[in-house]
Amino acid sequence: MLIDRNGDLWTGGSGGVVHWDHATGEYTKYTTENGLASNHVRAIAQSPDGTLWFGTCRGGISQFDGKQWKTYDDFKEKFPNDCVTSIAVAPDGTLWFGSYAKLMHYDGATGIFEQSKEFPLSRIDVLAVAPDGAVWAGEEDRGSLYRYDGKNWQNFDKFLPNRSVSALAFAPDGALWVGTDERGLAQYKNGVWKTILFTTDPTDPNKSDKVSSIAFQADGKVWVSFSIDTSFNIASFEREERMNRQTLSGVRYFNGETWKTIDTQDGLVDNEIMTIKVDQQNNVWFGSYNQGVSRFDGKTWTSFQTNDTLPSNYIQDIDISASGVIWIDYINGVSRYEKSGWKNFLIQGDKAILDTCALHIENDNSVWMSSFDGLAHLENQNWTTYYVPEYQQLEGACQFAVNSKGNLLISTFNDGVLVLDKGSWKPFVAQGNSDGQSAIIVDPDGSVWIGTFSNGIYVYNGQGINTQHYTTKNGLAHNFINSLAIAPDGTIWAATRLGLCFYKDGKWTIYRAKNMPQYEILHIVVDKQGLLWAATDNGLYHFDGKQWLLFTTKDGLADNYVKKIVVGLQGEIWLATKSGVSLYLPNK
Repeated sequence: MLIDRNGDLWTGGSGGVVHWDHATGEYTKYTTENGLASNHVRAIAQSPDGTLWFGTCRGGISQFDGKQWKTYDDFKEKFPNDCVTSIAVAPDGTLWFGSYAKLMHYDGATGIFEQSKEFPLSRIDVLAVAPDGAVWAGEEDRGSLYRYDGKNWQNFDKFLPNRSVSALAFAPDGALWVGTDERGLAQYKNGVWKTILFTTDPTDPNKSDKVSSIAFQADGKVWVSFSIDTSFNIASFEREERMNRQTLSGVRYFNGETWKTIDTQDGLVDNEIMTIKVDQQNNVWFGSYNQGVSRFDGKTWTSFQTNDTLPSNYIQDIDISASGVIWIDYINGVSRYEKSGWKNFLIQGDKAILDTCALHIENDNSVWMSSFDGLAHLENQNWTTYYVPEYQQLEGACQFAVNSKGNLLISTFNDGVLVLDKGSWKPFVAQGNSDGQSAIIVDPDGSVWIGTFSNGIYVYNGQGINTQHYTTKNGLAHNFINSLAIAPDGTIWAATRLGLCFYKDGKWTIYRAKNMPQYEILHIVVDKQGLLWAATDNGLYHFDGKQWLLFTTKDGLADNYVKKIVVGLQGEIWLATKSGVSLYLPNK
């Protein structure tokens, strides 16, 4: 969040930027369609001349003067997946930018970005500039705290209650406050370090929370917020998918003598707060994870929320029913797109299926949603859940398909392919493999093609008997298969870890073409014209019959990280991204 010089509120997240007019209470959204570098915004700051700066993931740095947008992304060629995580303004007006790959500063007089020559951190998560102009940088994942004086780096890890640094702020008296994992605080003042721990109870469910923000009021009050710590999770387990596994207890504030807890019962919009800001009138603003913003003027609480209807911008999967209805899924439910907008179907409480990874819509518009935890089935607006370990064979069930008999198939991590037969899941493959299934498609002749994580592609006939096994020895580009697709002419396409290949006339051929996808392909589809679409974490690629085209946020894509592609009944292209849903109309 940012409170600008006019007292207006600016917020950034996974859906772009929202500007709240302080005088009218109205808001304006800015996305890639308006000129923002990426819809995934991680940092906001205002320079001394009033210009607003936005740090994004996979898009670069955007500058907005109130009328025009300008983007700086020269470093994307070298660091395509970089996230600008933090921006700090020095007393002399110099802007500092921390990212996953480097520390940069911007000289307003020359308009040049310069990169610090030495970089001892593996990445920068938080950044603050001291009154003396020194830069303090913190890292969450591996954990570190450094001070940079423009020439040398100095480490301060040994003074922290936890090495994972998640928040930095300077108090009005010049003291540095450091927030860490496990709800720990450290204060550095006049050369002396002091530690504050909010909980030491190992049974406390909030023990793994991190300090997400620290802010100070003019009257000396200190505000501290907490969020779920996910810095050490594996990549496939996204931060958003832990929300239902922990209960947060609001924010803490220090009145000069004691600490007190403030939560939703007091008026806070949500108990998970990501950032806190104090404005010129000493009002305190609280930015939640996805429930909007609260403002506290010392007596009254006010909420600021947009009219968005999706519970999340992080879309896991997307599918289209036989009648053309669009469905998407995310952490704990699904949404259906109708003429009146999105309608949400959430799984409540302990029944939630987390870490979702695949979606399938039946002809009757019932919905199957799978995850590494199990399956959930939505029928007549009621959810039925099937959990691992009670249904152990469903572990890692992350790919759906329908066989030639109309039965639903699902590939699992260790137990091969299962088929839904008369209401129960049964083994489809006569003798499964334990290579971990990564993709599944059904050929028009009834053959089932299974891609694996380590051993190429298996082909089974309609009775579940293995008929073929293809690896690099047979012509595959790599034995790690990300996605499979079938063209109208029967050609089988495989997206491997090392590029594309296709099976035609009884043999595999590694595909080579000018300007073809340069990054690992996460998902491929073939449209009704037999043309390829490829999803990557750096944009959407499309072969139009003559050449490969690349679509990114500059073209209006919600996010360059595209997880899934689905072709609509009229040939339209629907995309699931990390920052919402995008729709591409080829004929318009």
